[in-house]
Amino acid sequence: MITCPQCGKENADNFNYCLECGAELVPRQPAAETQPTGTEQAVPPADEDFQEVGEDFVEPIPLTEVKSPPPREQGQEPGSSGPGAGEPPPKIRACPVCGNHVPEGFRFCGKCGAPINDAGTSPQAAPASEPAGPMGYLVLIEPDGSEGGQYPLEQGETVCGRMEGKILFLEDEYLSPKHAVFTFENGKLVVQDAGSLNGIFFRIQGEVVIEQGDSFRIGKQFLKFEDLSRLEVVASPDEGDDTVLWGSPVGDMWGRVVQIIEGGHRGNVYLLNKDEVVLGREKGDITFPYDGFVSGKHAKLSNRGGNFILTDLGSSNGTFIRLRKPKELKQNDLLLVGQQLLRVDLKG
Repeated sequence: MITCPQCGKENADNFNYCLECGAELVPRQPAAETQPTGTEQAVPPADEDFQEVGEDFVEPIPLTEVKSPPPREQGQEPGSSGPGAGEPPPKIRACPVCGNHVPEGFRFCGKCGAPINDAGTSPQAAPASEPAGPMGYLVLIEPDGSEGGQYPLEQGETVCGRMEGKILFLEDEYLSPKHAVFTFENGKLVVQDAGSLNGIFFRIQGEVVIEQGDSFRIGKQFLKFEDLSRLEVVASPDEGDDTVLWGSPVGDMWGRVVQIIEGGHRGNVYLLNKDEVVLGREKGDITFPYDGFVSGKHAKLSNRGGNFILTDLGSSNGTFIRLRKPKELKQNDLLLVGQQLLRVDLKG
């Protein structure tokens, strides 16, 4: 018997939990038998009458004392075993969790520890459900276009970064320590920038509206759009001075694209003076002939009555815009996080 360390109830040796209080039981450990080492030989006990026997020797079977059964009491049926034998057997209830038989009067299953309702066979508390698995995955896209590792997205928040979170890219120096947060909200996956230096870039499908200061990537080019009407004035006349500040003619220019080069410095500046300006490697108004990741005709910028539009022209490697606010993600959406290209894979 195993004595419950919590309530003192004695339980059978094969029970894992106390029938009275449900506490986990610690099984008794049998005494360890001393085994002879490989170098020791068994030595028979000293016996003056010991003598060697041959191969045909058969040890005699010891006689056992045969005891007569106790006399039956008057009125006792044959096969019954003493006082109380005529009483009905205790009611047995099946544990609804594991099916183990539990005698009436006990509040817990001795096998699995589930609570048992005295009023019936169904307990008030249902068995605990298993924790849910991943709600989806981020799939790493290798430089050759093949799929690499998969990173599970759990219910709630999953952090991605270089030093913090469950999804880590330790050698990507373009990732902030805590870069992005992926959250499942009401069955929807949402990604949010965690205040990173280089941001999260989302691959657009078709076209999107852009605003002053929006950044986007084509190939290896990091570009920033600026609305010409909202640019900072570099100089202005003193108050009361009606002199016109000299400058190059604006003409039909409505915006510009600034190339951001390594180190965060400004590179080339491209003025936008047509309703549609095409960007590409070989064809277009703005070209990047030395960037092999830019398609021949890659993307275009449009001015539609003061609304500015960025459109992907079916490029091979896509056009990515930097996210300014939380973004709901769909199946097969693509993200650039640091140098990592990740595809969204949602279950179901």
